[in-house]
Amino acid sequence: MTQPAALTLSIGVTGHRLNKLGGAEVDRLKGEVRQVFAALRHGIADTPGGADGVTRKPPTLQVVSPLAEGADRIVAETALEQDAELIALLPFAREDYVQDFESPASRAEFAALLERATDIVELSGPSQTERDRQAAYAKVGAMVVKRSDVLIALWDGEEADGTGGTAQIVRLAEKGRRPVFWLPTAGNSRGRPKAPRLLLAGKVTRAEAADAFVAVARSIVAKQCNAGDVKPSARGT
Repeated sequence: MTQPAALTLSIGVTGHRLNKLGGAEVDRLKGEVRQVFAALRHGIADTPGGADGVTRKPPTLQVVSPLAEGADRIVAETALEQDAELIALLPFAREDYVQDFESPASRAEFAALLERATDIVELSGPSQTERDRQAAYAKVGAMVVKRSDVLIALWDGEEADGTGGTAQIVRLAEKGRRPVFWLPTAGNSRGRPKAPRLLLAGKVTRAEAADAFVAVARSIVAKQCNAGDVKPSARGT
């Protein structure tokens, strides 16, 4: 008897690099991301079977991350702790991409994450000039949004410094009607929000944003199941 495909919730990540995050903030964000994944896992665990009446295993959480230093790795590492899958979506070949990471420790961390990824996708395209690389980062950010059901953004709320910045990816997700769970970072703005927010369809949910995010994720998985649009896990069924 053929086993039904497992349900999968794909979670994209965007956010700032380490130069915009302090050490204490990294620890705080890791804790907040850990809470998000625990809530997601619990909240979608009992998603009902689809119109075919088939009962499936609890949905798999799948993170789509370019693995840049900072937000990308914070979410990826925390997700792996929660037994989520990691899809590494790189802006160009890994041998080229690793040159963007200056310290041996950062390069080793990148290699270790690739070892744990269930799938690695390396986008093609020129990367010789700074302009080429910025275009590649913008493209990979767009691909993260395209491959994701929801997005987690570790963002200071400021507009992007250049092509492919966090704000640009958040706006792209909103335009594509992808729910964005925004975990605010310190940034330079005194007026930045401190509590998480859910950005969806032009609306901002402030109170109980985490509960709203889980509810949206649950509805996404249920709709996929009912429509028969089940995305197989990269680990198989």
